[in-house]
Amino acid sequence: MIVSKVIRDKVRRRQITRADYSDTPPILSINNVRFPRIGRNSPNLEARALNMALNGLALTHRHFDAETRSYRLSRYVEILRDKGWPLVDHELKAKTLDKVPREATFVKYELFAEFETELKEKIRAFQKELAEVIAKQMQEVA
Repeated sequence: MIVSKVIRDKVRRRQITRADYSDTPPILSINNVRFPRIGRNSPNLEARALNMALNGLALTHRHFDAETRSYRLSRYVEILRDKGWPLVDHELKAKTLDKVPREATFVKYELFAEFETELKEKIRAFQKELAEVIAKQMQEVA
């Protein structure tokens, strides 16, 4: 596990950046990461967050909420980090649409890693199983 060099003053949680990895993506194998469990009837949000990151999407709370109807992305990022997935933070600012204009700070998460061949195969199997569970869930809703 990475011991972050950056601690936010107000929130007191770790913030991991590319600098913590010396701007070199770690090479992951099946021995140093764990996959989240995929429920048979409904995939858990941790699995969906990992899938979004594996697909190359930069995760933000807004995108995660639109995809899953949950705003708890930071918790799932912490769980995935504890399982060995190197999700790094990019702190960004954007203007709000408030009556009094201001800048809001938000975090975008990125999966910063390279994968060994054996892990790539396991990732494909994970994504296939997750897609099947989501498709089954969508059929039941329709």
